[in-house]
Amino acid sequence: MAQIKFPGTPIERSMPGKLVVYAYQGIQQGYVVQAAHLKKPTIGPSASDIRDDFFNDQIKLEIDALKGTLLYKKNIQIDGVNGVEYSYNFVIQNVKIYNYNRFVFLNEVGIDYYIMSREPLKQEDKVLNDYFNSFKITISKKNINSLK
Repeated sequence: MAQIKFPGTPIERSMPGKLVVYAYQGIQQGYVVQAAHLKKPTIGPSASDIRDDFFNDQIKLEIDALKGTLLYKKNIQIDGVNGVEYSYNFVIQNVKIYNYNRFVFLNEVGIDYYIMSREPLKQEDKVLNDYFNSFKITISKKNINSLK
């Protein structure tokens, strides 16, 4: 369905609720991909409203669970598929963590891939962009069922 290049060999963990997590801890950052089976939303006045509401709900669930603060969010295209890029920070054990995420929905699977860092990163950061840009959708476009 998709692939991404980690800077090292990630550890795979399956979680309850059809969630699979791949994680690699580097020296300065942690790299994570989460893939979860999700139902495609269908209620809303327009396709873009459905997409935006779905992405906003997913982001809110994640940030609220960590008592974090959203830093930015923007709609993006990932290999021609609508997605969202966002960043937030949160505190765990008195350490501020910055998360830089991209999220895409493909064939009832939400894929959230991100970097966690103790230091803020600029949007043009090479490490961040190398990781984000290594994500590729591997199924043919005609077989993609995503959010319009």
